Amino acid sequence: MVQNRWEEAREPVSDRQAAFAAAARTELEVERVLNLLSTVERVLDDSVSYSKVSDRTPATLDGAMGAAQHALAHGWSRWTSGHRDTDTARIAAVLLQLGVLRSSVRNTASAQRDHRVFGISAFLHNIRACSTVAELLDRVPAEVNRLGLGRVLVSRVEEGRWTARTAAVIGAPDLAQDMIRVGNEHPGTLAGAMVETEMVRRRTPILVHEAKDNPRVHPQLRSLIDCHAYVSAPVMVSGKVVSLVHADQNVETGTVDEADRDVIGAVAEGLGFAIERTLFQERLRGLRRQLDQHHRSVNELIDSFVDSDAEMSPRFDELAPVPAAEEPVQDVLHPEPRTDQNAYGAPSLTRREVEVLRHMALGETNAQIASRLFVSEGTVKTHAKHILRKLGAANRAEAVSRYYRLMRKA
Repeated sequence: MVQNRWEEAREPVSDRQAAFAAAARTELEVERVLNLLSTVERVLDDSVSYSKVSDRTPATLDGAMGAAQHALAHGWSRWTSGHRDTDTARIAAVLLQLGVLRSSVRNTASAQRDHRVFGISAFLHNIRACSTVAELLDRVPAEVNRLGLGRVLVSRVEEGRWTARTAAVIGAPDLAQDMIRVGNEHPGTLAGAMVETEMVRRRTPILVHEAKDNPRVHPQLRSLIDCHAYVSAPVMVSGKVVSLVHADQNVETGTVDEADRDVIGAVAEGLGFAIERTLFQERLRGLRRQLDQHHRSVNELIDSFVDSDAEMSPRFDELAPVPAAEEPVQDVLHPEPRTDQNAYGAPSLTRREVEVLRHMALGETNAQIASRLFVSEGTVKTHAKHILRKLGAANRAEAVSRYYRLMRKA
């Protein structure tokens, strides 16, 4: 147990280190792309800035390399017709490097997508262990951090407003607490011009570009975290939006793109199913508690009637007169002991005590007797104690022996 807890505590650190290592590799590849695009600019000298990209996402870089390849191919055909061997050689070399690097970038992007798919599977597996909705929501931000998104905020939606519920920031727990505080002090509204309003209306995840200057973005959170772009998705439970998930700063790219939007959309969808499942289990547990309480109440009611049997029920010897000695009457199937103290010297037993004694004579346990007589096991024990006392027996075997002796006298 101690070892498992130690491994669980160590695991997020390992994930974070692996994420930063992957980010370093991605950053190195991005620099290679930008340097090669700068070389393309010098070779072509066509006044086009291929290396000045709006962001460093794989899709943007791939588009820039595609435009550069197209321009190089056009220059190749133009310059080869003019017999400029030096220029064609440079173009051929750069075009070959660009093709190799573009293939590498695509392979990296494909590996990242595969990693995200595996991460989503691990996310769903990990949150399945949560037994309450509160525990589920508290765990989600850290699990999303594992998917490579550095800052995550989970909010609850109530009466057209969304307020911060929990957050996680890789390497900055104080910032996470500030995000929760600001999100509670300044709830977002779903009835105004915020981008989340349209997202909730359409029930789809979104990618918000240039969030820093977007007036439709939550102003207080935007100022706190200096956000340039973020992704968000609604959490649906039984067709109703109950929560929002926000995230930004992919640890590999420093920003977010369409792939991160799809990831956060899958997270929100999985979270919605997990909440529904957890709520169903909580209702089942509540129903079980109610049934247990009802069962205890019924047992207590039955026990109260049973306990009053000694006082309210007529004695066995009062139900039928004692027959004459010369004409004894005997119940062959279910003989009952004579309880007339004067005639047989036997103590008076109630009807229920007689029933319990009969089952004891059959070798049944207290639990079996309780099941047959529809009473609690505690009630059977009470009757057994009364029987032993009345018969003057030290144990059940002796009580049964005296019972049979009474049968023979009957």
